[in-house]
Amino acid sequence: MENTTAIEIKKHKPMKMSTMDWVYLAIFMATVAFVVAMRLRNGFGNILWIADISTLFGVAYAIFLAKGRFIAFPLNIISTIILGVISVMQAVWLNGVLTLLIALPMTTLAMFNYKKNQIGEGEAAEPTVKRLSAKQLMYLLPAMLGAIVALMLLLYYVGGNVWYLDALVFVTTATALVLLSNQYLEMFHFFLLANAFNIAMFIMLSFQNINNMSMLFLFGVFTITNAIGLYNWLRMYRRQQETKKSA
Repeated sequence: MENTTAIEIKKHKPMKMSTMDWVYLAIFMATVAFVVAMRLRNGFGNILWIADISTLFGVAYAIFLAKGRFIAFPLNIISTIILGVISVMQAVWLNGVLTLLIALPMTTLAMFNYKKNQIGEGEAAEPTVKRLSAKQLMYLLPAMLGAIVALMLLLYYVGGNVWYLDALVFVTTATALVLLSNQYLEMFHFFLLANAFNIAMFIMLSFQNINNMSMLFLFGVFTITNAIGLYNWLRMYRRQQETKKSA
């Protein structure tokens, strides 16, 4: 009797891009086009061209974070290290502290917590989305206010340029990063708030003849991606809560 073995060959269907995937791609390609245009205009005469690499990694991070993908975290680690080193080299100490002493460890922690608590595998993987309780907010908001006031006083004392906005940006961004480390949905609220403060700061600096067009563009992109991320993560949270109730 002749034995035969049937081998099924699976044909992989081409990956279809959703409408939102096209939106993400358009955002990234617009960023690439803007970065290239600004670099051609300003030249490569200083170290800031290296910051363009950080910008591209940062926007990619923001896009994948909005999608709830693990790859967002290693992308942000690369972006943060580059930006942190440049900040230290240029003696922008507040930004150096924010990137290297807060963003880097919080993003690394977020990466491990994502893997530890993720739901699903592969393309279906998503973070376990948490929400802050009323009690947690009751402790968080006064702590933030105290930190903002203390940092404002410090920056005013050392003679910062826009010390009040620097303090607001630092504390709201740091808060968002701490919440990111444990995948709290409210991180997007604080990221959006930090973006608003950044945009206000760079507009004010533009009145002092300091050209910040690239930063205004960047935080405009972050505002769009963070708003999308808030929507996506809220949907994930509601879906996960419904699954728990039906289990």
